[in-house]
Amino acid sequence: MEYSNVRPSKLSFKKSKSKKKRKAEDLPKIEDDTPEQTEGWIEVTEIDQLHGPTFITCDDHHLVITPTSISLSPLPPRAKGSEFGPTGVDQVVVGRQLSKTEIVFKSAASHYLSADKYGVLTCESQTYSEPSIFQPVVTPAGVAFKTAFEKFISVDKGKLRADADTIGFHETFKVYTQAQVVIEHKRKAAAERVESSSGITPGITGDGEIQRVKKFQSWGTKTDSLGDRFGDRKKLKRAEDEGRLGEELLERRSKLKSDRYCK
Repeated sequence: MEYSNVRPSKLSFKKSKSKKKRKAEDLPKIEDDTPEQTEGWIEVTEIDQLHGPTFITCDDHHLVITPTSISLSPLPPRAKGSEFGPTGVDQVVVGRQLSKTEIVFKSAASHYLSADKYGVLTCESQTYSEPSIFQPVVTPAGVAFKTAFEKFISVDKGKLRADADTIGFHETFKVYTQAQVVIEHKRKAAAERVESSSGITPGITGDGEIQRVKKFQSWGTKTDSLGDRFGDRKKLKRAEDEGRLGEELLERRSKLKSDRYCK
């Protein structure tokens, strides 16, 4: 056969762990007594973890989306020691958060999952609209998904519908994401806690300054730290409180000698 010599490989996604590693000292420390899973798929326990490749299961079944249908298929038996997770791209949707409470899901065919007012689920549109937006509700038992019509996705006689009024066993799904997504979320949360405890306000005095540097200057290496080179970032916070933030930012930009608008 034409493909007889093709060697099967592990299903991988953008967030899969690569061999390239960052130095430990460059990463925010996460205080956790339990060993952290760094590879494979991990169960979602917070809304912020619903991002990127997502594997949705319910009662020993998993979601399957093809160009022509949306269905549930039995989870394949796992050999001892084998990794848990999807075996094909049609079993995975890509989550994208629109806000803290809203999310859309895209299939492998780049179509968005939608639910109409009659409770019918489809995945045919290449652009998302209001029926494509879901509100995830995290519970101790798993995750429920509320539609734009205030209904919940449920499993009814082995089929998926979106017309349930309340959250119950059939409306609760076990949702899994890649371990790297969870680790990234924890690091971001840890960095925000450190920044908050240091008295630095995110936005204008944090990432906002970097955005201004990227806009008006040749950026060079993205690892440059303005705070380390031209004084503590707390000085920006003080300037913001005194109403002279623009003047302070202009002065700092002029010191870099690479701003075409500040010579």
